[in-house]
Parts: sequence; C-alpha cells; structure tokens
Amino acid sequence: MFYIISINYLLQFILIFIYIFPTYTTVEPKLELVFLNGLNVIRCSDKQVQVYENSDKFLTDILTCDNKDDIYTHNYAGFNWTELTLICASDDSTVHEEQIIKIKQYGTKYSQIPNNVESQLSRSGPLYQWNVQHDTSSQSDILKSNEQDVNNTYFDPSTVPGERRIYIWFPGNGIICRLIFTSNQPDPCPSMHNQIVNDVKYACYYNPGAGGEPTIEEMEAELEQVENEPRPPGTDTKYISYL
Repeated sequence: MFYIISINYLLQFILIFIYIFPTYTTVEPKLELVFLNGLNVIRCSDKQVQVYENSDKFLTDILTCDNKDDIYTHNYAGFNWTELTLICASDDSTVHEEQIIKIKQYGTKYSQIPNNVESQLSRSGPLYQWNVQHDTSSQSDILKSNEQDVNNTYFDPSTVPGERRIYIWFPGNGIICRLIFTSNQPDPCPSMHNQIVNDVKYACYYNPGAGGEPTIEEMEAELEQVENEPRPPGTDTKYISYL
C-alpha cells in the first residue's frame, strides 16, 4: 500500500527542498550499492522520494519511483546491517566499533563493501576511517572504526540516555548512512566491552542524481520529514510525491 502526503503538508517543506537540496541532474552514476534493512530514503528526482524500512525484499520489489530504471543498476549489490559491537582496549583508554554487514544480493561491481569507507562522529566531530575486513566464508564484511579516546565525549550528554551518532559515506555511491545508539553510562568502557549493541537505529539516504556525496545536513532534513510523518496503519513502505 502506498501513502501520498497531502498537498497542504508538503507546502510547508517546499522551501526546504529548494534551498537545502542540491539540484537533481541526469542520474550518473546509478545506484550500485544499497541497504535492504533499516530506514532507507531514496531521492528519485526533485519531486519524488521513495521510502522503505525494515524490509527483506529486494529493491526491485519496492522501489516505485517513476524513474526507477534510471536511478539504480538492475544488478545492484544489496547489504544488510547486522551486529554492532564495542571493543575496549585492555586499559579501557580507547574503544572502537565493529559493524558486521552481510551481503544479500551480489552486483556486477560489488560483492563486498568497498574499502574506502569514511565516517564522522556527530555533525561537528572529526572525520575518521573504517577498516573493512572481508569474510568470504560467511559472505560478511566487518567494518572496524579507528580507535576513539574514551576521555572524549562519547555519548551526547544533552540527551537522556546519552546518544551516539555516526555518519558513514561510501564514496562514489551517492550514499550517506547514520547509526544511532545510546547508553546510560558516560563512556562505554568497560561496561559495554565486547557486547553487541541492541538498540542501534540504522538509516541511509541516497541521492544518485546530485553529482556528489550527500551531506549530513541534507540527510537529516530529509529524514526529519520522513520520521515525523505518521505511518499508515499496517504499512511499512511509503511512496512520497512532491507534485
């Protein structure tokens, strides 16, 4: 079932899309890498965005934008977010994250996550890299973040419980993803050492026609509208038209 947002509701956000979002041009490159679980928002054009969440279906089953054949390759690579684990150093001075990503659908270009994964902690945090390790036996990739000093603010003290936001880019793919998890502790060591985080919220924003990598501000503006829009009863997929 699809859900069309009312014209009155959409008019409140027209200026946001005019002034914040980059102009959607002819779509090059096409989407070759997508995530199949979590919240996913795909900017199809200046006037259309596709939203799907927590679906095990492949993208071809749920993407219904008018120009769907122009924004992704038919032989795309599909991945699922799985376990996120925190690992503390032996002296609890530093910590890093390990995110397992499982391949679900092979593509012509990608059978694993590309190695040049970039990340940023919060909107103002420093950029850092993830080391990608490939496990062919389980068809999974393990992303290991750089070490983080636990003396730095690890979970946002302005939220209760403390919130940690991580933004991840996969350069060359027009994708930005966001991981959010929380803790009641001021830092994760040693209380969260080597424990799977159960409350991770995954979201990705795709804009293949923008001609560059999506920014944190663009993603947050799109997701804020989607997350605040009431869900139709009994549905987990929405089609939004800005016409």
